[in-house]
Amino acid sequence: MISPVNFTGIKNAGYARAYTQLDGNNSTRTVINMQLTDDENKDLSEYKKLIKENPSLENKVNKDFLNIEMETIDIGETFLTRAKMNGEIITPVPEQMPLLNFMSNIVKRIANFKAKDFKSDEDFHYTNEAKLGLFYNVPLEYFMDGSAGRLDLLEGTDLAEKFDLYMNDPNIELSEEDEEKLFDAEDGICEVLHNPQYVKNGALYMGAVLKGYNNIKTYS
Repeated sequence: MISPVNFTGIKNAGYARAYTQLDGNNSTRTVINMQLTDDENKDLSEYKKLIKENPSLENKVNKDFLNIEMETIDIGETFLTRAKMNGEIITPVPEQMPLLNFMSNIVKRIANFKAKDFKSDEDFHYTNEAKLGLFYNVPLEYFMDGSAGRLDLLEGTDLAEKFDLYMNDPNIELSEEDEEKLFDAEDGICEVLHNPQYVKNGALYMGAVLKGYNNIKTYS
């Protein structure tokens, strides 16, 4: 597989949103996942420097990938929002502002990408980095069948119910042909989640949420 020439420092970007439950409360997970390189802005080197200073933030799926998440939790009449880098909560306090600024810069750049700026390896949507890396370290199929949450992309359809039935019902035995169709459906959904326009729109939304989060003053 020949990797595409990349001059943005960012490639293989994906975006997804899911509706979940956390401690009995409705929550929303919005994620952007991407591979960083040193092709242009030395993003990978800067990222590795941040990780060296914060070892617990290393991406367990692939150390060259960055996963950014905004999670919103509905607690009665209050909404709690928190940012995550590679599954770890990042708060807007002085010692973590370099991390938040790095995350914000990456998301802003993706939001400003033109179509030609989006670069992906051929068949990337088949890879572990795509399917396990998007919702950090949780298989994408868990959001397709509803076991970990409801994928926003499938809202308004009955696909989640069908995936749940075919993936989890012990009374249903799929033929090899049907199993292949199921795998193809997962690949197709993953491909859409890495579509440049879909990712760009997601980055625009996430950028606005992240900007508001960064402006929260939790310290004097």
